[in-house]
Amino acid sequence: MGNAFTFGNYSTVDRTVQESPSDPTFVNEYGRYLSSEAEGPGYLFLTAIPNGMHNIKWLNGGRAWGNDDASSIRANARSFIYFSKYYGGYGTTLAPGPNYWNFADGLYGGDPLPGYMQDLPFTDPENQAALHRDENRY
Repeated sequence: MGNAFTFGNYSTVDRTVQESPSDPTFVNEYGRYLSSEAEGPGYLFLTAIPNGMHNIKWLNGGRAWGNDDASSIRANARSFIYFSKYYGGYGTTLAPGPNYWNFADGLYGGDPLPGYMQDLPFTDPENQAALHRDENRY
């Protein structure tokens, strides 16, 4: 369906995926691992099944474009925060940092972090609000 799938701490990814905070597929799948840690057994019902159903719905020519659903956005936010804290942070569109994730690259077919403004710093209050919007949802 796509080029990656994560369930708990097991991931299957396409050979083109790089172990890098700048690779959007790696960031999303690592975020799914972080989601499984945060959600525990509920991960199956809160994340895995809803995302699988979303991907099935969005099949387009054999490729899934389902990474704009709530569970994917939560996963992206968790990993974005993690890699910002432990791996040098993310830059802005005007000043790329050690890691940079180009939201406009078209990989996801949707906004990977709605409300996050890449022209503002990670620490900007608007960006922090976008990253933490679903934090207390479950």
